Amino acid sequence: MPPDRLPLIRLVFFSMGLFAVQTFWGFLSATLPLFLIGITPSEAVVGLVLSASGIFGAVMPIAAGMLSDRIQWRLGKRKPFIAGGWIVVVVVLLILPRATTLAAAVPLLLVLFAAFFFTMGPYFAFLADITAPERRGRAAGVMFFIGGIGLIFFLLFGAPLWDTDHRLVFIWTAATIVISITILILGVPERPAARGGRSGPGLLEMITKDRRVMTFYAAMIFWWSGIWMVNFFFVIAAKSLLSATNQQAFFALLLTTAGYVVLAFPVGVLGDRIGHKSVLAGGLLFLSVTLCIVPLVGDMRSAYPVMLGAGAGYSVALSVAYAFFLRLIPPDRTARLIGVYMACQNGSLIIGNSLGGATVEYLGPSFLFVGAGLLIFFSFVIVLRIRA
Repeated sequence: MPPDRLPLIRLVFFSMGLFAVQTFWGFLSATLPLFLIGITPSEAVVGLVLSASGIFGAVMPIAAGMLSDRIQWRLGKRKPFIAGGWIVVVVVLLILPRATTLAAAVPLLLVLFAAFFFTMGPYFAFLADITAPERRGRAAGVMFFIGGIGLIFFLLFGAPLWDTDHRLVFIWTAATIVISITILILGVPERPAARGGRSGPGLLEMITKDRRVMTFYAAMIFWWSGIWMVNFFFVIAAKSLLSATNQQAFFALLLTTAGYVVLAFPVGVLGDRIGHKSVLAGGLLFLSVTLCIVPLVGDMRSAYPVMLGAGAGYSVALSVAYAFFLRLIPPDRTARLIGVYMACQNGSLIIGNSLGGATVEYLGPSFLFVGAGLLIFFSFVIVLRIRA
């Protein structure tokens, strides 16, 4: 059984894992496209290469989760997978700047994506191993708060290094990951895995037998598809719809991130106190309404408070949703089902990118926000049907 109380300092050490994750996400979204544009002039090719991250995001967390639940090691069943995946990520990051052609870069990127997503299932399952169910909302809140700081830290200090020397961004990202994961591995003990426990139902049987889990996965696909639609096409839509400059659009995204960081812990505590389902449903409804308001504000400056509010709904979709999901699944096969959780989140990249691009091109930027809001509203309706 997990301990009743996890010391705050160890929770902070654990959260450094998400600091590394969000640092990498910042690199993936802000720096990697610039690197690829430098070696190929085709934006379509860049988009195709980056879409591979969604494919690996749908497959690797499940594979790693199944292995993590079944393989028993003296050092534990989570940290060996976490450390191994991040070691590969760091090595590839240090080699990648030397790739000057697309033919050289693509194989490295495929390994990079695979290794990164390989760490996801075991890492998120690790939280369930070390926290009691009634405290997971707070724990997830701290985790996503520190993770959000990692993203902001990269955008403020890591990404600008691109203008000084492209290679410095790769080195900075790798060094940040090494420091963060070292703190996690050394600062959070993992009990040796118990012998046995290898038998049991298969993954598909585990999912189909529990209607609550299946319903939650369906809701996830809807809300993450909506979030990814806006995340990847916000700048394009804001420039066309609200006459925004690049700087204004990036600042709006930074406000959204700030809103999620500030509220990650409070909404996690609120979920522990009044119920994760209620807070999740309310947050999704709020996020849906907020996105539908964006086309009505008229200009970018008026959109700033709206995007800040969207960050509040986003924090619920991250921290409270995860804590609620952990209450729905059996503790002995956590990583496998969390692998599917991560697959639904990351695999929705493909859906969100496709819908977002088609919506902006054929229906206009206003419908990007409305369409995303409707998808998230559908997820709100689905969440209401989950038996708490």
